[in-house]
Amino acid sequence: MKIIPNPCALFVSLATIFLIGSVTPLQAEALDFSCMKHRVLDKTQVSRNYKEFDVILQNQCPGAAYWSMCIERMNPWTIEILETLTPAGQIAKDKKIRVNLRMKNLVDEPNSRQTYEEFYLNIEYAVNSAVQAECVASDCESKKRELRAEVRANEKALQVAHKDLTAQIASKCPDSGWGGTEQDNCEATAREAGQATLEQLEQQRKEIDENLAAVEPEKCQVYGGS
Repeated sequence: MKIIPNPCALFVSLATIFLIGSVTPLQAEALDFSCMKHRVLDKTQVSRNYKEFDVILQNQCPGAAYWSMCIERMNPWTIEILETLTPAGQIAKDKKIRVNLRMKNLVDEPNSRQTYEEFYLNIEYAVNSAVQAECVASDCESKKRELRAEVRANEKALQVAHKDLTAQIASKCPDSGWGGTEQDNCEATAREAGQATLEQLEQQRKEIDENLAAVEPEKCQVYGGS
């Protein structure tokens, strides 16, 4: 999967952490890290061009821990990895850190649609030394390859269905020679006739999206988008 560095399109910051007293590392017997909590906060859109997300880590463990992230910014239309970010550090007991992300609004011009960038996230922890998180996008997308092909086929079928419907309306309901509500009634009838095909394709897309979300959700969840 090709990686294109683009530091200007994404802003990453670590919140200031105030540490009181000494930092005591976790003991070796407490290595399950279930006491480390994280969440992805979908923030209010700050502008038309960007949407912000916060990745928040909280240490509820008995001592300090090292942490590392691999964040892979992805184009939702092409599934191309645009940039890989690897923030890391140490977090004391009962403290939080925040990694702020700005996802760019991407326009798919040929299909007249737009959404915000998506991203993969993997976080790993350690006790006695720094750690490097594994980047998961390549492995996850290899497992989603067939489903991604189904998405592309579904999108193409929807484009064809919408194009056919537009052609049917233009053919059966020309702009000239109509009076009163006849034009609107004609278009409504034509749309109703093609609605079943559109609804079937839209339901198919929902099912594909559900199948995508079911692929190793703890590892391969995708964040961001609309």
